[in-house]
Amino acid sequence: MSVLESIKSGTFGNTSVVLLKSSVMPQGLMLIENHFRIEAIAPKHLNLSAYLSEQIIRVLLAENGNDLTKVATSDKLLPIIARLDKTKARQAIKARHEIISNITTLAKSKATDELSAISASAQSQFADHLDKEIGRLQRLQAINPNVRDDEIQTLIKMKEQGLSALAQLSLVPDSVRILICVKPD
Repeated sequence: MSVLESIKSGTFGNTSVVLLKSSVMPQGLMLIENHFRIEAIAPKHLNLSAYLSEQIIRVLLAENGNDLTKVATSDKLLPIIARLDKTKARQAIKARHEIISNITTLAKSKATDELSAISASAQSQFADHLDKEIGRLQRLQAINPNVRDDEIQTLIKMKEQGLSALAQLSLVPDSVRILICVKPD
């Protein structure tokens, strides 16, 4: 299912079309805000989400491709938006479907770029954590014969499994919000 089909049907995640009441933005300008969930496919006992610096990546792009993610935060936008009724929302989507599709593709590309840095950081933290634990058990084994080799091997396998999963993080579209700029009342 494409992003546009998801927006039209309203069956996936959160989709909405809203009016952004701003005297700063040109009237009629369309902004597209995408949220992508970061997903690691791995056994739960590895608890990989604890090593991710972010669980959601937010990308806000103008219809010309300008990245406004850092400038227009969700907190700044919330007080100046108003929901658009379904009929008008569908008309807006229909009129600009090609732009929405292109900008959403660009947003996914930008989120994928961010994902690489998040993945590298998570791998580093995860490896450091397990390296310390493996080292601790090896030192303990030197003075305590009750620490078995298979305990250490289990941690080494967990480390390999976790690093592999963190190297293959994926993005799942979570929500899309189309913002259409209008002059305030």
